Amino acid sequence: MRHATILTTIKAVTIGLALSLATGAHAQDDEATKVLSKLRQLQPATKFDSVKTSPLPGLFEVAMGRNLAYVDASGRYWVFGHVWDMQSQTDMTQERMADLDRVDFNQLPTELAIRFINGKPLRTLAIFADPNCGYCKVLEKELPQLKDTQIYVFPVGILGQDSMSKVQAIWCSADRAAAWKAWMTKAVQPPAASAACIAAAPVERLSQLAKSLRVEGTPTFIATDGRKRAGARSAAELSAWLGNQPTNAGQAVSLKSTKE
Repeated sequence: MRHATILTTIKAVTIGLALSLATGAHAQDDEATKVLSKLRQLQPATKFDSVKTSPLPGLFEVAMGRNLAYVDASGRYWVFGHVWDMQSQTDMTQERMADLDRVDFNQLPTELAIRFINGKPLRTLAIFADPNCGYCKVLEKELPQLKDTQIYVFPVGILGQDSMSKVQAIWCSADRAAAWKAWMTKAVQPPAASAACIAAAPVERLSQLAKSLRVEGTPTFIATDGRKRAGARSAAELSAWLGNQPTNAGQAVSLKSTKE
């Protein structure tokens, strides 16, 4: 009997704690919703995406696109800058900004990419690269060392009209992968393309895709879990960044052909 009473008491305490935590979480959510509504009233010209509680007592995290700030419940006092957890030496603001900048890999139009496979396609990587980008050319010589990885290269003309023209010519090549590799590693000009193919090449779609994903420089990498990273990296650095998760770990990665 005593044992049963103790068990009943433990269950009651556990349920009480769970209800208390749930109530507290709902209260915080409600307060954040009220702050968001207040901010939209106070500053109607500003696009506020979300408001949530922050690690700072009395302050809320405000997301405005890729920008983060912290505000009190009145909406009057703001703090701009990065919040650091000095105990763990973690830039908490940077971590949140990276989360906000994640990409839904499944939504990438891989039919616009040039596909390469090194060994078995156990991992997947997307790369935005400009044909005139020097760092991209250095990277291209590193990529064959990225073992057991399928790579989708999205060619974009970020650096000007000559880049756009090269993207058109490479896209119109009979073998896009070979044309891209020849230009990037050996400076072999892609063959001249017909006016009809150049007009149909999805250069503008690729540029708009890069803008929509906030790709501001090349090379920019996207992993299947949505993480982004910019700047040339060695094959070893990319491998460590990608990790060892298989291609289909939580993702339904498309294997569409890169030729139409």
